[in-house]
Amino acid sequence: MTIDHLFRSISGTATVGSEISDRKEELETKQNQLDKATKAADAAEQRIADAKEVAAAAAKALNESKASLEEVSERSEASGP
Repeated sequence: MTIDHLFRSISGTATVGSEISDRKEELETKQNQLDKATKAADAAEQRIADAKEVAAAAAKALNESKASLEEVSERSEASGP
């Protein structure tokens, strides 16, 4: 093995190591982005669930108000003018 061959081999190993390091950094960056996106999606799902709960409560209150109004209207009609 010549010294030139040895230097090329070392240089090639350093290049591969550098590529591995770069790819690892890219993967870590993408993992962090994915984690942030997942947290954002979870938060959005929670906001949707909260909004659905509020909408259901509002619908229930509306139905109760309608029923109460109908009951008052029926009593008013039954008692006459």
